[in-house]
Amino acid sequence: MTLSIPSSLYIVSTGRSGTTVLAKALSGHPELIMRARFPYENRSSQHLFTWGMNGREWDIPYLCADRDTGVKYQLHQRDDEQSKKWFSDNKDLIRKYRAVDITDKYYEFVATIEGKTSPKAYVEKSIGVGTIRRMHNWGWPLKKILMIRDPRDILLSVNSFNRKHNMEGFGADKFDDRELLRRYIAFFVSNRRAIGAKDLPGLEVKYENLKNNPQLELKRIATELGLDDSDDSISSMVGAYSSVDDQVTAHRTQKNIDNTIRWPDEATDEQLEMFSEFQEELSELSYPS
Repeated sequence: MTLSIPSSLYIVSTGRSGTTVLAKALSGHPELIMRARFPYENRSSQHLFTWGMNGREWDIPYLCADRDTGVKYQLHQRDDEQSKKWFSDNKDLIRKYRAVDITDKYYEFVATIEGKTSPKAYVEKSIGVGTIRRMHNWGWPLKKILMIRDPRDILLSVNSFNRKHNMEGFGADKFDDRELLRRYIAFFVSNRRAIGAKDLPGLEVKYENLKNNPQLELKRIATELGLDDSDDSISSMVGAYSSVDDQVTAHRTQKNIDNTIRWPDEATDEQLEMFSEFQEELSELSYPS
């Protein structure tokens, strides 16, 4: 089987926006290649591309840093021993061939172990818009899936996740709540405009639509991406979306998981007052008060 990178899909968003559950759902589609294991954060093509652009400075590129953001990430997602062994066994190919060719070969391997016999595209979470924009400009065949969620809910999710795990992640160690909210809004506004301007081809997915009606939203996504949108394929995605295990439970922070929007019930009076300062910007994202 030869893929020749027919297409690649990159889920772009902020942390705690729903990218894990979207990736989980997409992993269920028979034509999409993804390392279907929590936390669904494989970024191998982006790692290889960045490594190649930076002059192949590492003997074995298990760890790479994005040159614009400085964010470091691995060739394979954590605890994925099969992928780790594949890259170790093929380190000579990595030194010799172009990033696009190595990515081809790696996703042929992933398709085999995931049982995908007729793949059309592979899916990764994006480490940052800058990396995939450079890939796009270089000619990499890709599309961006912009995952949008109400920024107020993202802020509450970040706060809850950090409390739950006794940490200060997702920028909370650098910015206060007001600045985090402003940054979420600015990120979504700029990325939505970029899709509209064809800066990066792709589509937009709202977390709220996915949660309200996963079957309808997943069918729309499959149709817009030119994938098989038959009942069987959509049912497979819905099944992946709906499955729950201990890792999924640990990842959740919402008190009432049946609620699509959390901020009206969970925000403090101080946070509600702060939210009111951003009404114009939130309305531009179709999130009025």
